[in-house]
Amino acid sequence: MRLLESRDKAAIELAVHCNQAPFTVGVVHRSRAPVFRYALVGTTAVIKQLTYGHDGSVNIVAKGFQRFRTIHVWQNADGAICGQACILSEESPLHIPRDAFGKLACVLSFQSGKDHPTLVGQKQNELKLLKESSSAGIEEKSCLDNSQTIESSSHDDPSRVMKTHEWSSKSGGSKTVVEIRPTNADKEGSLSSCTQEDDCSSDHIGRRRDYRRRWALDASKSLSMGQCSAWPHWVYRMHDAYYLARHAADLWQQLVGFESVYNLVRRPEMLAYHIASRIPVQDSIRQELLEIHGVTYRLRKEIHLLESMNNLNCKWCFALIANRSDILVMSGEGPVDTFVNPHGIVHETLTLFRTEGLNLVGDPETLHSWFPGYSWTLAYCRVCNAHMGWHYKAVEEGLQPKSFWGIRRSQLAQLSK
Repeated sequence: MRLLESRDKAAIELAVHCNQAPFTVGVVHRSRAPVFRYALVGTTAVIKQLTYGHDGSVNIVAKGFQRFRTIHVWQNADGAICGQACILSEESPLHIPRDAFGKLACVLSFQSGKDHPTLVGQKQNELKLLKESSSAGIEEKSCLDNSQTIESSSHDDPSRVMKTHEWSSKSGGSKTVVEIRPTNADKEGSLSSCTQEDDCSSDHIGRRRDYRRRWALDASKSLSMGQCSAWPHWVYRMHDAYYLARHAADLWQQLVGFESVYNLVRRPEMLAYHIASRIPVQDSIRQELLEIHGVTYRLRKEIHLLESMNNLNCKWCFALIANRSDILVMSGEGPVDTFVNPHGIVHETLTLFRTEGLNLVGDPETLHSWFPGYSWTLAYCRVCNAHMGWHYKAVEEGLQPKSFWGIRRSQLAQLSK
């Protein structure tokens, strides 16, 4: 931050000489419309670098540390804004409860997603009998009790149900059949169960066998997720911070390209803040992410935002500016970089490969360029003439890419919730 106002510089001097929390300031968001208003939830920031400019400005580089909720705010005689705050604790990320799916199998391995090796040995006989009954049609072989129902809560398909039924045929023999309730995708290959052995035509049984063979290939996965609780597996996954972190990391990787965040998957709370500080959304949504209490809820909100981020539009006229495939990462901080111009105004800039609907105004300049070796030119919206950002072009040899765009995040339309 580049601080020019006397009240901001006074606050920095007060933080530097504070004994309780030296070099620590509180940062809160201030909305401008319709009236100035300070947010109740902010973050503490530890000052890492502090320099004084020749023009009387104070330049600092700070790193966010903890969330806090403001209790009381006042202004000192020197203009410094002070406050009393309560630090907000962070909850511990949770896995799926192991006792929810622990009798038939262990929960799937987080690393590989494969079945636990001990499960295969424990259920080998049941799977063998199941496959035999699937290939032979209606036979008196089943690894399940006649009254037992196993809910398949596999992550691939939580809607399958496997049941056993017993009835007497016309010849007097007792028959047992395994009935599978198919999903919508498998309706074409599945048929309703026969109630009489003589009512099943050869074509009917043949198609039924094909369906059972296909299901038997996935039987080990279905049995490994045997349900031992009142809720299916997908319900627990909605609150499994580590599963949500893996999903969010995949979406973020698709968005930014080569920047890898998988080293943060084992720390879901850090991954959630990493994405929240870099996702190109409006300040109101970013403040909403900060105020969410709970890492699972924050990750679910971010997953929704990442999945809905297809087009980038102008905030004022909603003209199309770029697509998500045009996002470019120019630094290790992600696609959004924070810069301060000589007047102390902070610009969060989203870098893009290409844009549309923008006009360049003025001549290229290299003075105060935020990207060394590149010249910049002002870029305005072609429809509403709003200042959207800058176009950068390489002026030195060997730089890649040769040109790109820097769009002000504050000028992009808010994503739909």
